[in-house]
Formats: sequence, structure tokens, C-alpha cells
Amino acid sequence: WSSDVCSSDLMSKKINKQHAYALGFTIARERKRRGWSATAFAQRLGVSRSCVASWEVAISSPTWGNLVDLAAVLRMPLSTLIRHVEIEMETLANANAIEPTAAGIDAEG
Repeated sequence: WSSDVCSSDLMSKKINKQHAYALGFTIARERKRRGWSATAFAQRLGVSRSCVASWEVAISSPTWGNLVDLAAVLRMPLSTLIRHVEIEMETLANANAIEPTAAGIDAEG
């Protein structure tokens, strides 16, 4: 299931900004953990590099199809990917650091 669609209004409305930051941080961390550039990761997902960048800085959120693809490319069950986001949310909440710069996310890319 691959999609050229980068983000979805429906998805964006279903998650709040805190979740978007946690999801973006998780995507970036898992991508970097594997040593992949944003461009290489985007190619694996079948989306543009700007899609990956916008997810990582919480400008937009992946579609449900993109989330399924993310889990597959990262070789983890979708439930595990979601759990990583939940853990990141707890970490951010505990640190009172919900802003992207406080979470270590560089808004410049």
C-alpha cells in the first residue's frame, strides 16, 4: 500500500499537535537509527523528501496508509510504532517540553 499523498486533513484533525510532535520525533529517531537520509527513507516509502521532513517537524501528519508503510519499512508492527509514539508523549509530558525545539526537533529540517 503506497501512496503519493503526503498528509491528510482527516488524519491531522484526529491528532493534536502534541501527538504530531511525538510522531515526528519518533519517525526521525527511527530513520536516523537505521542510518537513512530523509531522501532515502522517502524513496523507500514512495513519498517525497518534503513529506518526510514535514512529518518529522510536525507540519503535517502521515495518512493512515503512510503509517502502515512506515511500519513496514521500519520492519515493526504498527502497534509497536504507535507504542513508541506513546512513550515519546509520556517523555515530553514529563519534561513539560511539548514545543518542537524542546523535543530536539529542528524546525529548519
